[in-house]
Amino acid sequence: MHFSNFLLGALAATAAAKNTYQINKYGSPLTNQKRSLSENSVVQLDTVGVRSIRDEPAPRDAALMKRQTATLPLKNLVTYYEAEVKIGTPAQTVKLLIDTGSSDIWVIGSGNPDCGSAQDAQRDPNIIDCSISGTFDTSKSSSWSQNQTDFFIQYGDQTAAEGGWGTDTFAFGNTNVSGLSIAVASKTNSSNGVMGIGLAGLESTITYRGNDQISGNPYENLPMKMKAEGLIKANAYSLWLNNLSSDSGNVLFGGVDYAKIDGDLFTVKLVNPQRSVSSKPIAFYVGLDSVSITDVKGVSGFITKQPVPALLDSGTTLTYLPQDAFNYVVRAMGATYDPQNGYVCPCKNGYSGHLDYNFSGANISVPLYQLTYPIQLQSQSGRVVNAQFRNGDDACLLLMQASQDHVILGDSFLRAAYVVYNLDSYEVSMGQTKYGVTDTNIVEIDSNGVKNANPAPEYSSSFTNVNSETTILRGAPGSADSNPSTTLSGGLVAGSSASSGSSGDGKGKNNAAGLELSIVGLAVAVVMASFGLM
Repeated sequence: MHFSNFLLGALAATAAAKNTYQINKYGSPLTNQKRSLSENSVVQLDTVGVRSIRDEPAPRDAALMKRQTATLPLKNLVTYYEAEVKIGTPAQTVKLLIDTGSSDIWVIGSGNPDCGSAQDAQRDPNIIDCSISGTFDTSKSSSWSQNQTDFFIQYGDQTAAEGGWGTDTFAFGNTNVSGLSIAVASKTNSSNGVMGIGLAGLESTITYRGNDQISGNPYENLPMKMKAEGLIKANAYSLWLNNLSSDSGNVLFGGVDYAKIDGDLFTVKLVNPQRSVSSKPIAFYVGLDSVSITDVKGVSGFITKQPVPALLDSGTTLTYLPQDAFNYVVRAMGATYDPQNGYVCPCKNGYSGHLDYNFSGANISVPLYQLTYPIQLQSQSGRVVNAQFRNGDDACLLLMQASQDHVILGDSFLRAAYVVYNLDSYEVSMGQTKYGVTDTNIVEIDSNGVKNANPAPEYSSSFTNVNSETTILRGAPGSADSNPSTTLSGGLVAGSSASSGSSGDGKGKNNAAGLELSIVGLAVAVVMASFGLM
């Protein structure tokens, strides 16, 4: 996965102004670096934007025999979702980033030499604040078993971790998994441990030699282990990230919560861009056939009809589209480019309108307001203030970027979709999400698959046969005959002069007045270096 340091830094600054948790960026390893509950077998993990879960055998008393779900409080930390879990005996609490784009669970070891206080991390970019995720001390767990296997993983944003593998108990809520494989990082440049719940083929212990030849040590990761212990009936789970403004969401292992779906579920097959090394998919790529946009003025059109594989990745904050498609979104949103904050647009341009993603003939619609995040800063007096354009419009970050290599549907897409990941059948079922729902209507996933999910209209078709023409939005704000992108100088307070750049990357000239960014009140910029994100 790919992350933009300046955009994540801007999100971090906004979070700091709101007194929320510090956050770091994450990506998924797109290449390997070396690498029954009785009546209703459903386990629900309420997410705080992080992936992680541990094992311990589930007691078979009468109370647990009736349990349908096991939940954890969720926290939406804006740039990722975090889950609080317990590892070891006695249990030690850690917080992990939930990631469908990787498959390993790893935690920061208590002996990590790069750990320091938040103040140390602000002063020294080589120090990480380990209090964000917490650390695990293997010497204090009587159930820890070291297996003498080295661990190393590196993500697309260049965060990495290395250490050793072992097994221990892993728990969340009233759900316990025993003997789960967990890596303990003795060295990392990330302040967040990760809970990878992707396909087993993406485990960092596997090295691909081509033509289905592998070496290394495949193992039962969390979803597989939960099925093996009878905690769930199928190697499957559902992801509900809820609204961008909500502080909660959940992962539901072994089930689907139909109360959180608006309309029907449709099922698509995973596609396999790595077929040269593996005949089976190793990551959650789906065929994205087209994307269209309806802007705030109601103008609609395709921004791309070029079919591409797209990775469904909860470990990525943003959505990454091909450059041309992204340029159309920038123009339709009236976005401007700021070297420190990324693409910034008037918040009002996201009040209505939507992006429609087509998968094998079925659609997921993402409201434009889910793609914008208000920029808020802390003033010298301690007040939280809004960033505004000089014309008085509130300024928002655009939670999307261009990618030259991978199309990634991160959190800014996944919040609009209720996604069921079936790791047994190599399928994904999706439906339009319902926001802010507290009701539940949970149905198990078993060997027969996801109930009440219909194949997408073009389920049986090869998505590579879809027409690949690209259509420009004619007449949309900032369409081909205009260029609204302005490079803002001076970071948070814009200069008055326009900057020139290549129109291909959306950083062209703009002589329009009133687009400079200013700060309401006596605001000061939160220093990006204090977050280690510069």
